[in-house]
Amino acid sequence: MHNICPMINKSQLKISVVIPVYNESEVLEQVLDAILNQTLSSSFYEVIAVDNNSTDNSFEILKNYEERYSNFFSFKQYISGSGPTRNTGVNYTQSELILFLDGDMIADSTLLEEHILAHEDHYGSVLGYFTTDWKETDSGFLQFLADSEIQNAFPVKDRGIVNYEHFYTGNISVPKELLTKAGIFDENYNGYGVEDIDLGYRLYLYGDKIKFCKTAHAIHKYSPLFKPYKKKKYLAGKQLRYLVTKFPHLSRIFTFERYAPYSILLLATLFTVLFPIRNFVPLYTKKINSGFYYWTIRWSMYCGFMNW
Repeated sequence: MHNICPMINKSQLKISVVIPVYNESEVLEQVLDAILNQTLSSSFYEVIAVDNNSTDNSFEILKNYEERYSNFFSFKQYISGSGPTRNTGVNYTQSELILFLDGDMIADSTLLEEHILAHEDHYGSVLGYFTTDWKETDSGFLQFLADSEIQNAFPVKDRGIVNYEHFYTGNISVPKELLTKAGIFDENYNGYGVEDIDLGYRLYLYGDKIKFCKTAHAIHKYSPLFKPYKKKKYLAGKQLRYLVTKFPHLSRIFTFERYAPYSILLLATLFTVLFPIRNFVPLYTKKINSGFYYWTIRWSMYCGFMNW
């Protein structure tokens, strides 16, 4: 454990924020300014940022903030992956409530207070809400992500309970006691995604119920391009294969479309052929866009699952 700065009294701490960082220099200062200027007094929380061997100047930015804020601490993690990076952060936390926040998530000024309040009548995880500006862009792909909610979905009303599939580590808080029982992130996941579902499932086995808190809000400053996103989904497919190998009974839940791979390949091929002419059929432009992005992403993920 790290040595707490004299300005912080461990007995006063209400929440620890763990932020994994990898090449986030473009948005990192906005992220840190937001989380370090909360309505919650700085004596009640600490922020642990762990740099995952960035190749930009992210770590230098972290060290600069560490000099300026007594409740901010930064560390290096040389093993690649969000799991090992978050685990390093967890190992340095001092409070009994841990908030996982992504390195490109800009918190509302009341984020920490909202998470703490949501835990007062709830023993379990609290899923915060996050939004993007995808609908306001000219990118058909980003508009598809926003409309389809293929990236993240919030399927219940405020204060409702969601299942472990929605354990989104971009903005979620967990009692350390529960995290200790279930175990932290499985570091055998070495690609993109699914390690959060794994942890969410193990927490569920220990009685975790995830409460959605819409007022615990942040803005996700993430605008992926289609080709890199498709590659990430390939890696997520490989991760999903590991999940269902580890928990075989989950294969009934995390499955692909009927008659896969043929059904997925046929639809991906069909919409790939239609995609170049989409602007000549205005009534169907949006449907062709959505079909192309959805089925090519599904095909990429399926190929990763089969490791093709």
